[in-house]
Amino acid sequence: MGAFNEWTAGTFLADLAERKVATVANNLMFGAAHRTRIHWLQSQGVRLPASVQAFQPMPLGELSRER
Repeated sequence: MGAFNEWTAGTFLADLAERKVATVANNLMFGAAHRTRIHWLQSQGVRLPASVQAFQPMPLGELSRER
């Protein structure tokens, strides 16, 4: 739980009222997919800037635009 709170610090999910099950679940899945893609690229020798490696939680509307 502490790691989750650290991950959401400074984002809209820091507010407990925003922590709806679907919002949290979609952010966790999207973040996992993001990290997997980063790992695949790096394993192929692609060098990526640190700025694209971090995933910050986003509201559901923003997540749907990112797909």
